[in-house]
Amino acid sequence: MLRIIFVLIMSLLAFTSFTHLVNDDPDTLILNYVPPVGGMGEGPRSQAPPIYVEQDGHTLSFSTNYAGCLIKLMDDDNLVILTDYVNDNGVVDIPTDVSGVFTLLLYVDTHTAYSGEIQLE
Repeated sequence: MLRIIFVLIMSLLAFTSFTHLVNDDPDTLILNYVPPVGGMGEGPRSQAPPIYVEQDGHTLSFSTNYAGCLIKLMDDDNLVILTDYVNDNGVVDIPTDVSGVFTLLLYVDTHTAYSGEIQLE
């Protein structure tokens, strides 16, 4: 009986963490952890929490914890469209002539990256 309760609780926790990833606010981007390629023992042992980024047009607002981190905008062909750094205020201004749907990559350090989809109009 204890095992059944444990499995039910774990299933509930897994479901709530999955539904937490669903983005109900179109002005909030969700960047999910990207595991490193090939390296054993690198990265967190448990699932890293996502990073939430506020988007206001072509302006992205990160937590100031990410000041100095590299960002890249990639197109569907994995071509780099733009690289920039999060400024000291946690802001990145993307030029207004960049439009479309892109993959946004945030590099926290050499082994830690987060990725999400961004639409610029």
